[in-house]
Amino acid sequence: MMDMERLFEELQAVRKANDEFLKEYHSEVQQLEPDGTLTAEESLEQEMLFEVIDKMERMNRVIDYWGRKPEKEGVISRGADGTIQLDGTPVPALEEFEVLLYDKDMGQEIWTRTYVSFALAGETPCLVGLDKSVDVNGLRARLRRA
Repeated sequence: MMDMERLFEELQAVRKANDEFLKEYHSEVQQLEPDGTLTAEESLEQEMLFEVIDKMERMNRVIDYWGRKPEKEGVISRGADGTIQLDGTPVPALEEFEVLLYDKDMGQEIWTRTYVSFALAGETPCLVGLDKSVDVNGLRARLRRA
C-alpha cells in the first residue's frame, strides 16, 4: 500500500510551486483578454494557459482540503423546508464535506466528497456527485474546515 502521509508531504512542494507560479504571473494573466487581435494559435495558447491555471488552483484546493482533519461528524437529514442538514444544522450550498456510502464496485463503504447544490425557490437541493436516487436521510457525514 502507498504511504499516503509521505505522498501528502511530497504534494506540499507541488502546492508551493503552484503558489509561486500563480503569484508571479497573476497580474499578467488577469490582463489577458480576447480583443480580436490574437492569431488562431495565440488564442489556443491562451485557452490552454487558462486551463492549466484553473487546474493548478483546483489542485491547491484539493491538497488544502486533504490536509484538514475532520472537525465534525454526524448524520445528514433533510429539513422540513428541503434543506440538507448535518445534525439539524443546515449545510450551506457549495460547502464541501464527505458522506459515507456503500460502493457496489468496491464491495465496501467509502467516504466520498460532495457539496450541496444551489437551489432556486421551489427547488430541492441535492448532493452533487451522488445519484439523485440516493436518500440523504441517515447518511453519515463529516466536515473538514480550514
